[in-house]
Amino acid sequence: MSSGFPENVTKYAASALFTEKTVPSKLTGSHSTKPGVWGKLLVKEGALDYVVVGPPLTRERIEAHSFAVIEPEVEHRVEVADPVSFQVEFYRAQGEGKAASQRSRAARPLWLTLGTASLGFGAAGTVLPLVPTTPFVLLSAYAFAQSSPRLHRWLAEHRKFGPLISNWQRHRAINRRTKTLAVAVMVLTPSITWLVGAPVWVLAAQIVVLSGAMCFVVTRPEGDGA
Repeated sequence: MSSGFPENVTKYAASALFTEKTVPSKLTGSHSTKPGVWGKLLVKEGALDYVVVGPPLTRERIEAHSFAVIEPEVEHRVEVADPVSFQVEFYRAQGEGKAASQRSRAARPLWLTLGTASLGFGAAGTVLPLVPTTPFVLLSAYAFAQSSPRLHRWLAEHRKFGPLISNWQRHRAINRRTKTLAVAVMVLTPSITWLVGAPVWVLAAQIVVLSGAMCFVVTRPEGDGA
């Protein structure tokens, strides 16, 4: 049985009982619950895989008579390959749905801005040899996961950027050379912007985006990944 399910919530809805033949396409595709809404993916018979869409991607095998915890606004899907029967229950705290929705709406533009700006830097890296692409694409994917499931799905399936995310999901590491190059570029970029006399708001936006990207890069484990 999965852990981490809150105690101060009340069940307010439940799905029909699904099998491997009747599982809706919405459940097998990436989707998320609303703000403040928790879920239990209860397996009655058989087994299935509960996948949290990354980065990083995580996969949990849910056996009969156990359940997976579905956290609010976390993009996920189910993968069914064997005979199974399961049901989804939905829970929320009194008043939490509205409060969480308000918090989410307030933060969404910030995440969307960060994701768009990071993707811009990542796209620049495809044509500028000194600008690293992968760290910015990963940061963009994370930001889109917090703000726009549609954009996150588009990025994950993108012909050029999608493989970078898949590679990260396999290795979950950034090698030292890429880290060093990324940090150097992120330090130099605002300096060059200041020297050429760009507007203050441009410099401020760069510092905010690049600071987030730098924190993301330096805190990743080192290895043979991106």
